[in-house]
Amino acid sequence: MQWSKLRSQVEDLFADSVKGRVRLHSTRYRKMHDQEGRAWITIDGEEIVNMPHIFEWLYQRDRRAAELAGVELGMNNWQDYAPKLRDAEKELHQESVFWQGDLGDAMFGYLHSSIDDILTSDDVLIRAIGMLDRRVGKRRLSTLAETIDHPLVRLLHVFRCDAEGMRTFHREQLI
Repeated sequence: MQWSKLRSQVEDLFADSVKGRVRLHSTRYRKMHDQEGRAWITIDGEEIVNMPHIFEWLYQRDRRAAELAGVELGMNNWQDYAPKLRDAEKELHQESVFWQGDLGDAMFGYLHSSIDDILTSDDVLIRAIGMLDRRVGKRRLSTLAETIDHPLVRLLHVFRCDAEGMRTFHREQLI
């Protein structure tokens, strides 16, 4: 699906109180060697999360895996830290470090999921986008506050609650 159409379909599902204030972006630098790019999310024009191109993200993942394995990053000892790659990915996602393709994948998954599946998804970006969904009403927003465990999801939850004129108990725990 074309990026502009995907973005339009996702942003059309946003609640009226946040429509136009939260934007999902992606770009490719076509004159670069591998047409690298990045994705990012903005609130009122301010960037809240940056998702670099795949090569930067892979480097960060491999470096984290090497740290977890207690070895230096390099091709000579790749087999030592390869088993730690999945753990490294989880840690990076927990720290809101994603790669450009994660946003597109999350948006596509978001469009093809029920709101219950969105709010309980293992994918942090799908849950984060779900906080902005018009199908999540004020009552449900208030019950979700206690179950949010990721900083990006919490940030968008607090933003949505503020936009709806609701009080939140974890405003001081933002990213």
